[in-house]
Order: sequence, then C-alpha cells, then structure tokens
Amino acid sequence: MMSTLDRYRDFGIQIALRGHGGELARMQWAYELACNRFLRDCRTQSDVMAQLFRQMAFGLTDADCDALFAPELAKPLRDAARASMEEAFDGVDASWNVIDQVSCVFVQEYLRRQSVPSLAQLRSRVEVRMPFLDREYVDAVLKLAPMERLGTRVHRHLLARHNPDLLRITNANTGAPSGAGDFTQRLYRKTNGYLKRFFGYERYKHYVDVPAWLRGPLRPHIESVLLDKRTLHRGLYREDGVRELVNAHMSGQQDRGPALLLLLFLELWNRQFVDGESWRC
Repeated sequence: MMSTLDRYRDFGIQIALRGHGGELARMQWAYELACNRFLRDCRTQSDVMAQLFRQMAFGLTDADCDALFAPELAKPLRDAARASMEEAFDGVDASWNVIDQVSCVFVQEYLRRQSVPSLAQLRSRVEVRMPFLDREYVDAVLKLAPMERLGTRVHRHLLARHNPDLLRITNANTGAPSGAGDFTQRLYRKTNGYLKRFFGYERYKHYVDVPAWLRGPLRPHIESVLLDKRTLHRGLYREDGVRELVNAHMSGQQDRGPALLLLLFLELWNRQFVDGESWRC
C-alpha cells in the first residue's frame, strides 16, 4: 500500500475517500461479520456469538492450536479467543435484531481494530475523509429497518441519486456492474468460482493473492523464519506441527496462508519485543 500511496503524490492527489463504516448499510458484506443466513437464523445471543466465532476463526482452529502450540499455550489461546468474543458483546442487548447486534459489534470492535491502522497508513500521505461514518449519515442509516441494511440497496440508491455513472463500473471482486443487485452480484461471483474450478480461469479476483505470494516470492522468508531453530526451540511451538503446516501449504495440498502469517507475525513480535532484536525491512 505504501508504494501505491507514493504515487498519489506524483499524481497530485491530496484527498482520499474511504468506505470505512459503509458496511453498516450492507451488513451482508461486512467481511467476517457478514450477516449471512446462518447468522440470521440464530435465535439467541449465544447462538450469534458461536456463529460469529466460526466465521472469524478462519486462521486457526482449535485443532490447529493443539497441533501447532505447546500444550501449556494451546488451551489459554482457545479460552482467550472465546473470552474476547464474549467481551465484545458486553452491553449489546440480546433482545435486538441479530443484524443490530452484529452492527454494534462491528462498530465497537472491527472498525477500531481494522480501520484505524489503515487510516494511519493513508494519512501519512493524504488527507482522508470517510463519508460513511459522518454522524448524520450513520444516524439516518440506523433508523432503517434491519433488513434494509442487509444488502447494497442504500449504496446503489445514493450513487443513482448523485453520480449514476459510477454504477456502470465493474465490481472487480465479482465481475458484475456495481449497480447490479445483490442476487446478480452473487450470481457473477458463483460463475467466476465455477470458471476457476473447472477451467483454471478466474477473470476477476481479489487484488491480494496471499497463497501464491507465500508459495512464491515470500517463501524463502517464511521458511527461514518459521523453520529456523530459534523459532522451533522457543518453547511456544510444536516443531512437527509447524513443519507439517509449512509443507502442506508450500506443496499446494492446502491453503494455509492465514495460519502461516499468524505464526510469522507472532514469531517476529517475539524477536522484536522479547529478544530485543531491532526491526529490519
């Protein structure tokens, strides 16, 4: 991102508009907190927390904790993750609609954990404005019925009123026009998935291809850190589990990119803040 931001200066761009908070009007697309049919079928807040935990625990499972970490660390990790989910729901009324409950957690937890670091990067180069977090806009959106804040209807309405030309731009994640309805967007995404599965062809995909990066240009760095004796003998990890994880991803048997990155970040953190090693780019 930083190299891209440097180009902003070259082009004379001074202000960047960001969509942070826009998910409040389209909670069906709110990343790991997406209000899908499984969440909407939940009847109790405990059910909501359990489903959200399944959606958000995409990097490491309970089985991964046992396979990758020393026994004295695996259980505290599992317990802390669930305690964190319960803490996120403190003050969230269990009688609210599920979409309202998840929206509250999205604002309280996701925005501050994900958006703040992103904004810090952007603000090092340009002025940043976030129209979807303007108080007047948020107040108006939250007055809508929960089901009206599920799909992209609000966003399409705003664009149609103020700049309809933007609705013709292709959504790079699906291949559908940005003005297409939610069903059409899902249909395009599904078709794209079939093309990839049966023909090895993916016309539209996310701009970050983490699995390929880790098997390609980042592979030497991943292996030099995670398979280093210093890492494996730190006392935090199970050596056989770490080796199996690395081999499974690098051989193409599985996509374990998120798990590899989590282990890499944990080890780099230990090297800097526990071992006192200076940061090197």
